[in-house]
Amino acid sequence: KAGKSIVENATNTKITTNKDGTTTIESKDGSSSISTTAKLPDDFPKDIPLYSGQKLTGSSRVKSDTEISWQVTAETTDKVAKASAAAKALYSAWDATSETQQNDNYYYYYSKGNYTVNLYVAPADNGSTISYTVTQKTSNE
Repeated sequence: KAGKSIVENATNTKITTNKDGTTTIESKDGSSSISTTAKLPDDFPKDIPLYSGQKLTGSSRVKSDTEISWQVTAETTDKVAKASAAAKALYSAWDATSETQQNDNYYYYYSKGNYTVNLYVAPADNGSTISYTVTQKTSNE
């Protein structure tokens, strides 16, 4: 508790650890939530497609005056080529702003309405890792 108080005072923030395993850090510039549990943030947008063959491994949320960003990481036993193709297909109705492949690492960037999604699929020991960074503009500033 003493360390928490020192950090809060030194950084002008408020740090709250919740019973659900999330830690929230609030400042005058916005707030961040980091989950130590494998679940989606409560306010994760329901219209963002997620790969059905995955198991969540972590998530976070950052909010500022102009946007909210969610980071979600998952694993699947599917090989990277299969996971990449299936994840890409989920976003076929979105605008693809960029696609890159380096070795067996796939990067996709999509936009639709107020959302952008950066999708990363990479090999893992027992299949693939899939990471989503979802950003929602909340203001025109």
